[in-house]
Amino acid sequence: EISDRFTLETQARIDWYSGTELDWSGRLSGLYALDAGKRHVLRLSAAKAFRAPQISLREIRTNRVPLPSPPLPPGLFGVELRRGEDFENEETYSVEGGYFGRLSEEVTLRADFYQQWYTDLVGARVFDDPLGLGRTVAALENQGDATAHGIEIELAYAREGLRVSGWYAYNDFDLSEGPSQSVRAFLPARHKVGATARWRLDKRWTLIGNYRWSDTTQVDGVGNEEVGPNHRLDLAAAVNVMDGKGEIEFGVSDLLNRTEDAVRTIGTTGGAEFETPGRTLFVRFQIRF
Repeated sequence: EISDRFTLETQARIDWYSGTELDWSGRLSGLYALDAGKRHVLRLSAAKAFRAPQISLREIRTNRVPLPSPPLPPGLFGVELRRGEDFENEETYSVEGGYFGRLSEEVTLRADFYQQWYTDLVGARVFDDPLGLGRTVAALENQGDATAHGIEIELAYAREGLRVSGWYAYNDFDLSEGPSQSVRAFLPARHKVGATARWRLDKRWTLIGNYRWSDTTQVDGVGNEEVGPNHRLDLAAAVNVMDGKGEIEFGVSDLLNRTEDAVRTIGTTGGAEFETPGRTLFVRFQIRF
């Protein structure tokens, strides 16, 4: 705490992974209260994070769709994914800012914005067929960058065990090589809006609800079909047990049952498709020691 109104926060870590390289991550944040009661606070942050490619990405190699022999030489495949080499960590740099304000005893407003830079994203690079047969020949590699900027806004009301909020998120994500760039992932939906509610009925029971609408989820350049706008509703109830040391939560996720969108999973070079998970009943138990 630098002064009564200004606080500086920092954290950093260094990681070494034998499969890739030495790298670091960290965050530096400054918080400034606009009033003595700290009811209105501004935040400015800078951060760096990284993701090390897992062994399944570094070592994957596969051949699919055998070609007839004769007339072609034996052992040829229509799709050939070669082993990648010399992977580097995917990295993200970001600048973030935000505002938190207590508009009244019951109402709060949070607004955040960010600008992000992604480097060395791993994707599939497609090469010309060295045999001139029109086959698909590719390999995973660090092949491109990206940028993103966005905002997140939440207005919340809390009183006597009840908290409800509405939120909106905007994320504009751009690949450096355009829509054809492969990044082995679906791109974030540009617009999302939702609402949450948490109602504490008594000392033991709590009801929980979450709703979210997502805009179209775009795809990378590997041939997946985009996922259209969709709704999701999760409902749950939680009860304290063991004198408050434990909690049992049960409910249903994705009550609206979005299962009709078949998508290819990452790494399914042969084009295998699976339905997105839909309505799911769950029970979770957690205990505090």
